[in-house]
Amino acid sequence: MRQTRLRYLDTLIVGLGVLAYTLALTGDYFVPFKSPLWLAMTIGLMALAGAYRLYAVGSFSLKRGFGWLSANWVILALIAALALGGILRYQTLKNAPAYTNAELDFAKSSIRVIAESDWKPFSYVNPPFYLYLGAVAAELNFAQQVSAGNIASPTGLTPEPVADLLRLLNLGLGIFAIFAVYGAAGLFWQSRRDAVIAALLFAACWLSYQITPALVSQNLSVALVASSLYFIARAYHKPNLLFLVGAGALVGATTTSSYGAILLLLPLLAIALVQGKTVSARFKFSGIALGGFVAGFSVLCPGWLFGWQYFLEGLAAIPNASAGTAGEFLKTALQNDSGLFVLAGFSFALSFYLRGEKARISRILIAFPLTYAILLNFIGSYKIERLALITPALAIVATLPIAVAGESLQRYFNARDEQHRWAGSALSLGLTLVAILGSVFIRRIF
Repeated sequence: MRQTRLRYLDTLIVGLGVLAYTLALTGDYFVPFKSPLWLAMTIGLMALAGAYRLYAVGSFSLKRGFGWLSANWVILALIAALALGGILRYQTLKNAPAYTNAELDFAKSSIRVIAESDWKPFSYVNPPFYLYLGAVAAELNFAQQVSAGNIASPTGLTPEPVADLLRLLNLGLGIFAIFAVYGAAGLFWQSRRDAVIAALLFAACWLSYQITPALVSQNLSVALVASSLYFIARAYHKPNLLFLVGAGALVGATTTSSYGAILLLLPLLAIALVQGKTVSARFKFSGIALGGFVAGFSVLCPGWLFGWQYFLEGLAAIPNASAGTAGEFLKTALQNDSGLFVLAGFSFALSFYLRGEKARISRILIAFPLTYAILLNFIGSYKIERLALITPALAIVATLPIAVAGESLQRYFNARDEQHRWAGSALSLGLTLVAILGSVFIRRIF
C-alpha cells in the first residue's frame, strides 16, 4: 500500500513538472487568464509534493530541514535576489517603449564602428566604452545575418536588431551587477548575511533596473562600479600591489563609460591613506592606485593621449546643469527608492555614532555617492538614468543600519543559543523587505 502511494506521488510530481515546463514555454499561462500565478502555483505544488516524498521515505525531518535552511539560507536569499532582479529587469525590458531617434542613431554609430573599422567616437561628450559594447552587439548581429545568408557586409545591417541585442546585453549586465554587489558587500562588511541584504536592496532598486531598455552607458557603468567596489574592498582588507592596481584599473575602465565614475577614486585613495602605516606607504599606495587608474582609462580611451585637444573639446561641450536640477533628481529618487535613500542617510548618520571598522567603511563609501550627487547640481542635463551610477554604493552603505539591528538582536538573545541563532538573520531580512516594500508603496502613491 505504501509503495503504491509513493508511485502515485511520483507520477504527480512528474506531471506537475511537465505542466510547469509547458507553462514556461508557452508564456501565456492558460489563455485567457494570462497570469504567472498559474506557473508559480504549479511549481509550489511540485515543491510541496517533493518535500512530502522525502518525508514519506524517512530521508527528511522537520528538524533536519530547518537545520539545512539555517545553514544555507544565504545562498537561497542570493538566488532570490538574482531572480527578483532578473524578473524586474526583464519586465522593464518587455514593456519598453519604441526606440527613440537618439537610440537608433547610437545603434547606427555602433554599426559604423565595425563597418568602417573606425573605433574613434564622433565626440568625447560621452565616454566611448558603451559605444564599443554597441559594436560588439553589431558584430553579433552581423554573425547572425551572415550565417542566415541575408547579408555579406556590415553595411547591410539595420539599427533595430542591433539595438535589440544591446538591450539583452544590458539585461545580462544588470544581473551580473547584483552578484558583484553581493561580493563587494561581503568583503566590506565581512558577512555573507550583510552581503545578501545589499544584493536584495540593489536588485529591487528602481533606479538600477529602470535603465535596462535604454541604450545608455549607465547600464555598463553600474556593472563596472559594482566590480570596482569589489576590488576596492579587496584593497581595503589587503592593500597589496595586485588589488590596488586592479581597483585603480577598474575605476579607470568605469570612467570610460561614465565620467562621473572618476569620483570612485575618492574611496580608493581614502583607503590607500588609511591603510598606509607610514607617510611613504601612503604615497606608495596612492601612487599605485592612480597608476592603475591611468592605465585602465588609457587602454579603453586612448584618444585622450593621441588626440587630447579633441578630447578636451568633448569635455568642454558637456552642458552645465540647469537651475533646479538637483531638486528634480532628489525628488525622483525619493519617490521611487525612498527606502534605499533613507537607509543610506541613516547609515551616514550612524557612522558618526558608532565606533570601529564598520563606521569607517560607511564614511569612506558614502564619499562617492555624496560627491556625485553634489556634482549633478552643476554639470550635465537632467536624465534620471545618471543616478543609477551610485546605486551599488548606496545599496552597500544602506546595509549598515540593518546589520546593526540584526547584531543587536543576536546579542540580546545570545547568538550562541541554538534556539535563537536565527533571530538576527530573520530581523535583517524582515527590515530589508520593509525597505523594499516601503519604496514600492511610496512609488505607487506618487
